[in-house]
Amino acid sequence: MSLYNNKKQEQLFHLHDPIKSTKENCDVLKLYFPDFLNCETSYILAQPTREFNCIGWAIGVNQFIDPTEDINKHYLKKSEYTKLTSSADRTSSISLYKYIKDSESCMEAVSLFFDEYKAYSVLPKKDKYIPVDKISHPPQDDTIAFYFKEGQDIFGRHNIDLKGFQHGARYVEDINSWVSDIWTSKLGPNILVTHNEHELEGTTYGHILCYLVPMDSNTFECSNNIHHPFETIADTCPI
Repeated sequence: MSLYNNKKQEQLFHLHDPIKSTKENCDVLKLYFPDFLNCETSYILAQPTREFNCIGWAIGVNQFIDPTEDINKHYLKKSEYTKLTSSADRTSSISLYKYIKDSESCMEAVSLFFDEYKAYSVLPKKDKYIPVDKISHPPQDDTIAFYFKEGQDIFGRHNIDLKGFQHGARYVEDINSWVSDIWTSKLGPNILVTHNEHELEGTTYGHILCYLVPMDSNTFECSNNIHHPFETIADTCPI
């Protein structure tokens, strides 16, 4: 069952019946997302609010979660993160710990990140997510995409070898029979909108580097791309 068929959860995220995007909305959105070519056919699912942002929406948690800070404090060892963030000189060699550089480190990072928050998540399969660097099409319901921007370290400083966490989006199969099989994103404190998988990629959010997919033994094919932090995966999908 999709999240949107649960009235209590709809209220949690202040969802309303989908509203067609207007030309005025799209003119503004395309300033930040030039590849949002199908904006005029997209839908607005929730009005602006600071109660939750893209990351909160993507992982099913009603919080405004700072992507850069939160994902890295779980990826780094806590002692390393504390030492790093309390350092007076963040440009020193101490900042050269493990950061997000590729899809493999992305999968490891988002696994640890989601594991920290999943107790608060309203996603139906929150205990059965696995990280992958590629997904099947169409995606499974509630698949989460993680966007990273090249050329930034975890503090947003320029570094061509690193990637900074910028955005999260979630795929949904059904929104109360109004909209189906579409990606959804909360744009910071602004609207929650539907879009195609790669339309928000670019200079604002960067590009999708990895995904979290809810494991369904009936539909999910085991892959060498799986990096499994959850104990149940090894039993169900041995690699």
